[in-house]
Amino acid sequence: MSAKDESWCQAVGQAVSGSLTFNPWETIASRGTVVEVKATAHLSATSPLRDLVSFAQGQGVPLEIFTNASLPSSGELFNWIRSGQVIISPL
Repeated sequence: MSAKDESWCQAVGQAVSGSLTFNPWETIASRGTVVEVKATAHLSATSPLRDLVSFAQGQGVPLEIFTNASLPSSGELFNWIRSGQVIISPL
């Protein structure tokens, strides 16, 4: 992993409030996804989430979000889920 990628991963882990971000290199190797855990009642396409989706796309894998939130019925996050860019898994 390059120093730039390592810095980005550390920044994402620190910037995403109310969530837990795992080392993407480990989760890509073990699950084939970038993993995020969000213990929240509502999910939305925030700037940090957009960054994670973009990062996952750059690695050729989906973003997998473990959450207890209800699924969106419209909007950007809904479109990511529908296209397979984001996978929602229950906590």
